[in-house]
Amino acid sequence: MNWLNALVWPIVVAFCALFWLGVASAFAQVDPGGYLIDYDHFWIFNERVAISGLCESACTMKLGSTHVCIYPDATLAFHAGVQRPGGPPYRPASNWVLATYLWPHPGIGRWVRAHHALDQLTFTYMTGREAIALGVPSCI
Repeated sequence: MNWLNALVWPIVVAFCALFWLGVASAFAQVDPGGYLIDYDHFWIFNERVAISGLCESACTMKLGSTHVCIYPDATLAFHAGVQRPGGPPYRPASNWVLATYLWPHPGIGRWVRAHHALDQLTFTYMTGREAIALGVPSCI
């Protein structure tokens, strides 16, 4: 039984260390977004997250974490918040989303305002390279 402990224990410790260091981050190639309430935990709990591929709509709230990184080939897609799917732009929702970007990444907030990215229902796109240039750490 000692040989089993000697084999299993280092694996368990290594997994826990990788998780603690953030290697087991929230990661998705395509995230179409959804309801804001489903994404607020990224900035409330300051979760580790890597953004790759297409990150649309509420997915962009992941930028609210100070432990976020982005891949250069990622694409962020911003649009105005709405109260219900298909509804008109809803300013309080857009303001809430903007507030999540401003504290950890003020460059993102300035870009979003300058491009009116949260004022319209159509997507406004930002590349991962642009986000990196605005202060979001690169995952590479």
